[in-house]
Amino acid sequence: MKTAIITYQIPHLKTAQILERLAQRKSAGQIDVFAIPFRPFKSRDVVFKHRPDQNIDIKTPDLCAQYGFGYTEVEADADIPGGYDYYVITGAGILSPECVRGKKIVNSHPGAIPAVRGLDAFKWAIHDMQPMANTLHYVDEAVDMGELITIEPTPVYVDDTLEILATRLYDSEIALLARFDDFIGKGPYISTYPEREATRRMPAATEHEMMTRFEEYKNRFAVDKKKEGTNG
Repeated sequence: MKTAIITYQIPHLKTAQILERLAQRKSAGQIDVFAIPFRPFKSRDVVFKHRPDQNIDIKTPDLCAQYGFGYTEVEADADIPGGYDYYVITGAGILSPECVRGKKIVNSHPGAIPAVRGLDAFKWAIHDMQPMANTLHYVDEAVDMGELITIEPTPVYVDDTLEILATRLYDSEIALLARFDDFIGKGPYISTYPEREATRRMPAATEHEMMTRFEEYKNRFAVDKKKEGTNG
């Protein structure tokens, strides 16, 4: 299998984590990384930081050399070549139609599509009392609406803090994306969640509301650790 990784031309934590896991998999096949320019996001006030800082010191070209992966920087995502079985996003904004066309591009989304789509999915799931999950899906020109590959729920426990649950969701996202090919070819996945509008970044005032609703959220979605057979 030939897999292309799409990421940024900067050191990037999620990319490093995925590359490390792929390097450990004997079935990974050929891996080539294509890096697109990084455009800084507009700064904004954040009350609760639900994802780890993605800035790291390890450069992606160095990781690729270490693991025997190819590495190519392109001027635009449309310059990423065809010919790969799958393309996996580890770092990118919205891809251009020229990039998406004719490619099987896999993305991980930290929400249960189509109920939790768009930005700040973790926060909106809590605020809107929606399930906690990660979704693997193919990318098309709509936001988080490409063909679904699988949805993997993330358990919620009564003794969770916001920090603990956010970390569990993120770690599950990394694990799921790194084994994306385990779910390929098993037929179309049909989501049972109702479709809702894609969200934008959560305003600071709404973040405070989300935090006050967390205990109610746990009351609604928490499961028994003993029945789950885990320590969380």
